[in-house]
Amino acid sequence: MLLSMQPELDYKELGTPSGHGDTLVVPSLQVLPELVESNRQLLEGHEFGVLDMSSREARGLSRETFGAGLRSKAWIVTGHQPEFTHAGVWAKHVVTQRLAERVGGVAANLVVDHDAIKSTALRVPARVDGRYRATAVSFAPYRAGVPWESLAPLSPVELEAFARQVREAYGPRYDSSLMGPFFAAAGEVRHPRSWVDQQVAGRRAIDAVFGIDLREKHAHEVWGGPFLAQMLVDAERFVACYNDALDEYRRRLHIKGDRRPVPNLLHRDGRVELPVWAVRAGQPRLRVFCQRRGEAVHLFAEDDPIAELPLAGLRRWETAEPLLEQLAGIRPRALTLTIWARLLLADLFIHGIGGAKYDRITDVFIQKYFRLEPPAICAVSATLRLDLPAHPTSPKDLLATRLRLRDVRHNPQRYLPRTREVEPLLAEENELVGRSEWLRMHRPDDRFARRDVYDQIQDIKMQLVEFEPGILEQFRMAQERVQQELGENKVVTDREYFIGLFRREDLQYLCDALPGF
Repeated sequence: MLLSMQPELDYKELGTPSGHGDTLVVPSLQVLPELVESNRQLLEGHEFGVLDMSSREARGLSRETFGAGLRSKAWIVTGHQPEFTHAGVWAKHVVTQRLAERVGGVAANLVVDHDAIKSTALRVPARVDGRYRATAVSFAPYRAGVPWESLAPLSPVELEAFARQVREAYGPRYDSSLMGPFFAAAGEVRHPRSWVDQQVAGRRAIDAVFGIDLREKHAHEVWGGPFLAQMLVDAERFVACYNDALDEYRRRLHIKGDRRPVPNLLHRDGRVELPVWAVRAGQPRLRVFCQRRGEAVHLFAEDDPIAELPLAGLRRWETAEPLLEQLAGIRPRALTLTIWARLLLADLFIHGIGGAKYDRITDVFIQKYFRLEPPAICAVSATLRLDLPAHPTSPKDLLATRLRLRDVRHNPQRYLPRTREVEPLLAEENELVGRSEWLRMHRPDDRFARRDVYDQIQDIKMQLVEFEPGILEQFRMAQERVQQELGENKVVTDREYFIGLFRREDLQYLCDALPGF
């Protein structure tokens, strides 16, 4: 029997806030303390078991990886990749901190540094030749599929050069932004393991300006434990429930195919694909396959052997813990990490909009595999734009210029003075238009005759335009100007600029806009 306590999140409410300073907190902040408590009752009051441990023991163990003496508190958890996060992502930090303070709990953030890098550049709105353009300031070479944790730290010289390039691109706005504190903190990290340590330190310096101090860990350092051992021992059922959850999600949303939003896990040559990655320094992530042979579990990164682990040892945490040390390069996929965090770390997990929508998948998995109604989640987002000037130009203006340009080509007589040179051509055009109509009515199959008349009409139109040779150029330039202004508006109104590019008062405005208790 499924244990039910939580109402399903209304996913229709999950839309990106459109206006400057608009926020999204679903469910509302006022009900979140009650939601935290009901989640605690669900997760600690109803045993679902992981390996040979009770759920309470497994949850306590996960929390101990963050720090001793905190297992009994309420945990408010969020997470994201170590990217140059925009205000919509940063809003999760604000709400996580506020809610944890409200319930006397722990505010925690999972740094998902095993995710594949999307870009190794900071987008900066730079003013070039009097116009704003989005300039990508690169700080490291990019390689597709390589995780963030493999990105080498920047040397002091490289970090200084990166900061200088950002300053040059951003111009006078740099000095009033929070990029200075970001680079200062990034440069103070001693013995960084990767760029992630520096990026997190810089972002935490911005957090600190607003009293935000989340307890943070790299996700790959804390996830797993008995949960990973359980996955290995029960791989076939674990994967079956994972694929069933994906299939049900596709049915609900009428998604065709088996690769969206992520592919189903495969069975291949007697092996089953697990929802984890194998990470090797500086290399793209690899899929992991599992095969049971007798009383042992064999793991492969694609076809390369990783480890051979005895089933008997994996079934008990006491003996499984040292065995899992052989799997130091195993990382959770997004859905796997979310399942672990929701069940074994958080009392309330705070998502962005995308993550919250995908939790319809993890909801079904939790129901199918653990026979437990999933704990409620929260979704938070916001929109904040830089204080940059925009043109009073809209897509309607572009449509109007396109229609005018089309009209001047097809009806040039509307834009010409009726002179002696123009009148004969207009008369000839009218005669040809009449001829075209006659052919269409009486000889519709005579394509050659109809085409000949059409070409003559077009030739006259071009002759008419030549009486005012600048008219086409005038309308072309008007269209180009509108296109340029719309392109510039897209740059200056982009909601995804890094929070460090904002002024302190801008982020304070967002903090004030987010609902409080």
